[in-house]
Amino acid sequence: YPIVTYCQDSPKLCVGTRTGVLALYDLKTPKYQACQAHPKNEVISCVEFSPDGKYLASYSAYEGILYFWQ
Repeated sequence: YPIVTYCQDSPKLCVGTRTGVLALYDLKTPKYQACQAHPKNEVISCVEFSPDGKYLASYSAYEGILYFWQ
């Protein structure tokens, strides 16, 4: 199942997928950006925005690696 997080301080939504892709949506526009965030194409287990919305953390339990994104 996809993992979803929402940033309360800005209109951002992030979806983490079973194939290691992160999709970042700007809810003010119909645009989104997607990237292969986890190089081994592993399931993203958790995603979360920082309290100020400037950073995003993604984690894969299969890889055991936590990534931070700006």
